[in-house]
Amino acid sequence: GALAGFSRMTVCLAVIFMEITSEITLLMPLILVIHISKTVADVFGPGLVDVILELKDTHILEDLPDDREIALQSLTAHDACSPQVLVLHEQEHFQKITRLLFQSSVSAFPVVTYDERLVGLVLRSRLAAEISELSASPNRVVSVLDLAEEALPASTDWATPVAEAYHRFKTSGLSHLC
Repeated sequence: GALAGFSRMTVCLAVIFMEITSEITLLMPLILVIHISKTVADVFGPGLVDVILELKDTHILEDLPDDREIALQSLTAHDACSPQVLVLHEQEHFQKITRLLFQSSVSAFPVVTYDERLVGLVLRSRLAAEISELSASPNRVVSVLDLAEEALPASTDWATPVAEAYHRFKTSGLSHLC
């Protein structure tokens, strides 16, 4: 019961305990105890996973309340997102990357080709780590595409309703919206 209150992994714990004990007769009492533990723990505060995500400053897209979803149906991605997207090209000068890191607070930058085609997404933390390892030569060129995430980021059309884009990004498990 205490483990369910601590970790909040109800189904996983029931399966683990059933595999360990091999007692099918204990299944219903086990599910009841795990459910009660989780319900009581939810009243007193966040679970371990929530605390770790908060400490790592990771944001999870939550479900939208009905009133907000209705309001967002009339807005498009163009209305909600900044038209001045901070992008990095596949190859960038050390000085430009450093300036972008100091002047912005975004957690990731789209990587584009010189004809503005999206080819990747590089995390701020990855850029900062790379910059700290390089010598501070203003003419030095950094291969930003090599630092980008392996999967191509999902994108949506400017005319897409915000609520639809939000659901699409949330179900994809993405964390960067605009």
